[in-house]
Amino acid sequence: MTDIRWAVLVTCAALAALWDWELGRIPNRLLAVCFLLGFVLEPDPLYFLRGVPLILLSFPLAGLGMLGAGDGKLLGVMGCYLGFFPALQALAVAGLLAVLASLCIRRRRRALFRRLSGLFHYLSLLWRQRSVVPYALPEAEGRIPLAVPLLGGLLAVLFWKGACGA
Repeated sequence: MTDIRWAVLVTCAALAALWDWELGRIPNRLLAVCFLLGFVLEPDPLYFLRGVPLILLSFPLAGLGMLGAGDGKLLGVMGCYLGFFPALQALAVAGLLAVLASLCIRRRRRALFRRLSGLFHYLSLLWRQRSVVPYALPEAEGRIPLAVPLLGGLLAVLFWKGACGA
């Protein structure tokens, strides 16, 4: 990845993280501009196809309440720039960062035990019903804007690729 593409992708992800943090959503215009800039910087016909599997992967995750539609589109844009596996790695790192942030927030609010017992109740419900239902948090507990951990995952993957010469 060239330096300019790296800068565009990181800027896009940082703007998406700021919007998600402040407003709880990521504007489609931002993602469209980032997507098109990536194609201008790398006019490869496969550019579009690299993000499609990640967008398809985001549908079940969004259905389970694990990410929002904007997060899925951001993941697709990251896939266009990075390719499938590096973007999947960024998603995995983002998941770990989101879990750590959630545990810290719950511990700070002294709600960790209640959330963990709620999670175990949800898992036992899944086991008994043998069907998947969305994991819903009470609105009072809030949500973690996933674009922020996605930015962290992106930076980790870019660092790893740069540091290891991959």
